[in-house]
Amino acid sequence: MLSFPGIPEAAMNVTVEPTSINTVLVSWVSGYHGGANCTFTVQFKRSDVTEWTSPYAVFENATSTVLTNKEGWSGLFIFRVTTVNQFGSSESSEVQVTLGMSR
Repeated sequence: MLSFPGIPEAAMNVTVEPTSINTVLVSWVSGYHGGANCTFTVQFKRSDVTEWTSPYAVFENATSTVLTNKEGWSGLFIFRVTTVNQFGSSESSEVQVTLGMSR
């Protein structure tokens, strides 16, 4: 199968694991890079708000990042990862996670 340069594929299998009261580890599996170096942007929001945080840039070949939320992680959050290269951006991969609440 031949692959031509273009927009990268979306990240897959996005997971979120709490690492402390104020930090989470967001991880993903990279899709096809589109024939060019890629960076990733990671954003989050509470499920009850409409605006996403400013994107956190994650550099080439990374498959995870630690995010800090000064207010702490308590409630239902949506996280999204977008792959970006010189040709454009992938669709965002999203995951919803309930954090900081006893089960």
